[in-house]
Amino acid sequence: MADIVFPDIGHPLYSGSTDFSEDFQHNTISSKMDGGYTVTRPGQSRSPGIWVVPYKLSNANYQILMNFYRNTISCGAVEFTWTHPIFGTTHVVRMTDKAVFIPVEGGFWKGSFTLEEV
Repeated sequence: MADIVFPDIGHPLYSGSTDFSEDFQHNTISSKMDGGYTVTRPGQSRSPGIWVVPYKLSNANYQILMNFYRNTISCGAVEFTWTHPIFGTTHVVRMTDKAVFIPVEGGFWKGSFTLEEV
């Protein structure tokens, strides 16, 4: 486990096709053979998770997230422990893309970031 823990800023958005998503890196190596068939083998022993995590945040929670992103994890350079919002499992992750948020009506910020398992 990483010593740094993701801040408590509420739950991400779940509904809709562009919201929360989960994927795993494809780790199979395959080769086409002269006979027309394909042989495969595992490329590595693990398949790290990748999550796109969208939020609609209050101004206060947006400031907490941006402080965490800029100062605590140095814009994605430092790994941290994140709890999966649906399953409750913990993962050591790193932010792989810039956290991009835009202001929306009512004093909220809407945006997302991508996490990759370390």
